[in-house]
Amino acid sequence: MSFESFPKIEPKNKSTKIEFKTKEGDIVTLKFCIVKPIVNEKNKTKNEKQNQAIIFLPGVAVEADSGSVLKAAQDFANASNAETYSITTSINNAKTKNSQIPQAEAIHQFLTERGLTEVTIVGNSQGVNKALYVTGGLEKNNPEIKINGLILTNPGGLYNQDAGELTKNFILDGTIRTKPSLDLALGIGKDVVVNIAKEFAHSPLDFKEKAMREAEEAGTLNDVAKDIKTKILMVVGKNDTAFPSSKFIPDDAHDQSLASQNEREKKMGEIFTNSENVKVIEAEKLSNHSLFYARSEQIANISLYELERMNRKSEKQEENNNLEKEYSISN
Repeated sequence: MSFESFPKIEPKNKSTKIEFKTKEGDIVTLKFCIVKPIVNEKNKTKNEKQNQAIIFLPGVAVEADSGSVLKAAQDFANASNAETYSITTSINNAKTKNSQIPQAEAIHQFLTERGLTEVTIVGNSQGVNKALYVTGGLEKNNPEIKINGLILTNPGGLYNQDAGELTKNFILDGTIRTKPSLDLALGIGKDVVVNIAKEFAHSPLDFKEKAMREAEEAGTLNDVAKDIKTKILMVVGKNDTAFPSSKFIPDDAHDQSLASQNEREKKMGEIFTNSENVKVIEAEKLSNHSLFYARSEQIANISLYELERMNRKSEKQEENNNLEKEYSISN
C-alpha cells in the first residue's frame, strides 16, 4: 500500500496531524509530537544524536499529545539523548479489518520521509501491534534505516484471547486499578477517560464497533511477529490483567536466575522465531497495565541499557566470527 507524499513539517504547538488516503479510500490520521532531550548534568557534555530517534507508539485511548504520553516520551528522549517521536494513528472506517496494517504503513512512510537513519521502536499495549508491523515493513523495504531494537511493554497482539474479556480488563486495569499515586491516577487514568469520551462524542454510532475491532486486533497473535529479525526487549507487568505476564513467562521462570532468563527467551522464541535475541523483564512494583506510565523513566533507562548490551554482545560475536573466518582462510 502506498500513500501520497506530504510536506516535511514540524509540529505546531504540541502536535501535528497528517492524513493519508488508502487505495480503498479509507483515511488514516497520524498525529505526532517531537520531544527533544532536556540538557542536564547527566548529558550536558553529550551531543544530541542526529538523524536518530526513538519512535514511541502508545496504545488505544491516548493521543500523541496526551500528558502521560508526552511525559514518557520525554523520559525516553532524556535516556537516549535523541529526539523521541510520539505517534498515534486512527482510521476513519470502523469496518476496516486488520486496521493496524494500513495505520502501520502510514507510520512507515512517515518515518522514511523524515530522513532518519537509525531508530529504536517502542510499543506499548496495542501499540505493540503497530510497532511489529512498522518494524517488519522497515526491515523488508528500507534496510538502510538501522533498527537498534524493539522495546515492547505490556504487549498486546502476542497471543489469542477473547475480545470482550480483554476490553473489560483493559478498562478496569487502566482506570480503577490505577492507584499507586494521586498524580498517576490523575494522569494516565484521566487521559484514558477523556480520550474515550472524545472518541464516543466524535463517532457515537461507530464507537462500539471500533472498540470491538481494536480489542479483537489486540487479542490476536500478530502475523508478522515470526518474521521480525531485530533484537527485542519486553517489559511485562506481574499484575497486568489485560496482558498477564504469565502468558510470556513460564511458571517456573519468574526469578532472576540465568536459567529462568533462558527459559523466558526460549518461550518467546516460539513467537519471535527469527529475532536475533529476545529478553523478557518482569516488573513487580506498580505492575498493572499502567506500568509503562507509572515507571516510564526507569523503563526508558533500563530497556535502552539492555538493548545496548545486546547490541554490544552481537557486535562482539560478529567480530569473533570474522576473526575465526580469517584464521581458517589463512590456514
